[in-house]
Amino acid sequence: MTVDGLPVPQGFTLTTLACRQYLVDGWTDAHEAAVADGVSALEAASGKRFGDPANPLLVSVRSGAQISMPGMMDTVLNVGMNGQVEAALARLTVNPTFAADTHKRALLSFAQIVLGADGELLRSIVAGAATPAEMRAALVAEGLVVPEDAAGQVVAAVKAVFASWQSERARHYRAIESIDESIGTAATVQAMVFGNLGDASGTGVAFTRDPSTGENVLMGDFLQRAQGEDVVAGDHATRPLREMADLWPDAWAELQRIADLLERDYADLVDIEFTVEQGKLWMLQARRGKRSPQAAFAIAVDMAEDAEFPLTRAEAVERCSRYLEDPPVVTTSATSDTDDEHVIATGLAASPGRAVGVLCVDVDDACSLGEAGVDVVLVRRETSPSDVHGMAAAVGLVTTLGGLVSHAAVVARDWGKPAVVGASGIELAASGIVAHGASIPTGTVITVDGNAGRVLMGAHVGEGQVLKQVNTIRTWQSEAAIGGVADTDVGANPTAARDIDFSTMHALRIKGMAASETLAAMTGTSEAEVTAALQAMEAGGLAKFFEARDMWMMQPAGREEHADRLPAQVEALDLDALPYDNFLGLNDRLKQVCTDWQVRDGEPNDHSDGDYDANVIDQLVALNADAQPTVALCGAVIPWAGTYGPRLGAACDRVVAGDPKALTGVMCDSYHDVWMELHEDLILIQGIDRAAEGST
Repeated sequence: MTVDGLPVPQGFTLTTLACRQYLVDGWTDAHEAAVADGVSALEAASGKRFGDPANPLLVSVRSGAQISMPGMMDTVLNVGMNGQVEAALARLTVNPTFAADTHKRALLSFAQIVLGADGELLRSIVAGAATPAEMRAALVAEGLVVPEDAAGQVVAAVKAVFASWQSERARHYRAIESIDESIGTAATVQAMVFGNLGDASGTGVAFTRDPSTGENVLMGDFLQRAQGEDVVAGDHATRPLREMADLWPDAWAELQRIADLLERDYADLVDIEFTVEQGKLWMLQARRGKRSPQAAFAIAVDMAEDAEFPLTRAEAVERCSRYLEDPPVVTTSATSDTDDEHVIATGLAASPGRAVGVLCVDVDDACSLGEAGVDVVLVRRETSPSDVHGMAAAVGLVTTLGGLVSHAAVVARDWGKPAVVGASGIELAASGIVAHGASIPTGTVITVDGNAGRVLMGAHVGEGQVLKQVNTIRTWQSEAAIGGVADTDVGANPTAARDIDFSTMHALRIKGMAASETLAAMTGTSEAEVTAALQAMEAGGLAKFFEARDMWMMQPAGREEHADRLPAQVEALDLDALPYDNFLGLNDRLKQVCTDWQVRDGEPNDHSDGDYDANVIDQLVALNADAQPTVALCGAVIPWAGTYGPRLGAACDRVVAGDPKALTGVMCDSYHDVWMELHEDLILIQGIDRAAEGST
């Protein structure tokens, strides 16, 4: 942004290499020198100096990982503040209220991020302290000493940002997102601009397009008299970004201009953090924005169809490839808009779709229930990075506070989980929630309607249809001129995988992501043989290993290589001998068994009724007995398909033995998992369009 001539506060950056060195060797003389040199250059460029009573410098210290991890990494604001600086700010701005507020924010930020103070303790201290001096004294009484020395504050803040890469919340998020543990984060030291300076000041987050729907409109939230964390933390009532047009028309026009420039520079949706100080717009940060699966398709198609936008159709296909096997749908409401009897509360539609699950207000309980196979809707006041494990376990999210760029909203969209934020009609209680005076206990089945911003009592699943943009992407993928993703860079040696065992490549193509143990079971070979084949694929840029999850993922180039090799493999097969019609009839029976296992009497099955579950298991056992001959015939036609029958039998045995996840669990070799692998295999080798077939 600086190179483009945009209004960016001056600063300097310690790179991810510096972080990796710190995590291995600790703080070294090289780190100390880099910070000292950066501070000296920043002071010279800005004309301000740390601790200078005439013109003091304050900075923020921000993280900057290569892959965005919303809310997981730490930021420290107002670094360099002390009593003398507060007095200088009060004099320079003729605004002692602003100076005191900034001092309090500095103490709070440093104590929380650098010193690791407990949140409840800090809230108590803030509530009881009338002045910064009282707040500092209360912190000292708790053993929380914020240094007066500005340079010492900067070093401590950089260390804290680097250390946050190894925090439990960040590790958990990376495991979920398959982000490489080794890349580290940068730390940017940037001169402060103040959104809390007065009514003509504020801070906000903007997306260049709607990250929920993909609509081509500037969207986000902002707050007057605020600093950055106030907007994204989810504990403030934010204002819609469009209201900036009336409040600060010049800043709004400038934001629109810059948003268009950045979107074309990134050739993608961009997430922008900004501050308005006394009417002037400042750009703090920009990165590719997280989006819902629905928005991913809409944005990719819209950009690729714009002849003046720098995105090709092949690139659009690649951006959507992760969703093509399970594409997003537009869910219609199961109740009319005028039927309000089921509505518990309304809020902001933060992430599209509809989810049904049992009410849960505790993140650890959400994890336990999710592991037991129970669909959970997690309801919180606001979410924090430490809640990510519970958010990952939930099928839907509700918060009583926060806006469309809050932590809950951003993470829910990226993970494709329906969410409603700012549902102010709900109050949390130890035993559940209170909505309009009525107590609703945990365990009650509720519905999150992320399209309309509603929370409803009971199960209201609705109907869905595949987005039209999904079909557009599939058409582009199949067009000969595009060749799927053939015109994308597949690496220096695209033919490196020609001698790789096809069954391993084919198994990974079917799974998308899997452990080598799973692929060995699919191919009927040893894990060592599969691992060797996968490593060869990785060398050719066709697969990638994610150590955090101990799994391999097929890369776009691998999909292309598989598509090139599959016809030769299929040519020798007698596809007319496949009992595909028999399989489709059995597939309908399986879908009913899975539905019965997950839903009982119109509500999520909590598996508390042993007789009901036993009846479903009996149906599965009968289905498996009927399916085995058909599956065996498939194995007789397809050389690599002989493992499906034994694996289905083993999964059925696990269900009978009492494993609740062995029927419909995900990524655990469940009966449904193995069946879907077989179905995908049959579709691939016959060249069938799954959507057209209607067998999804």
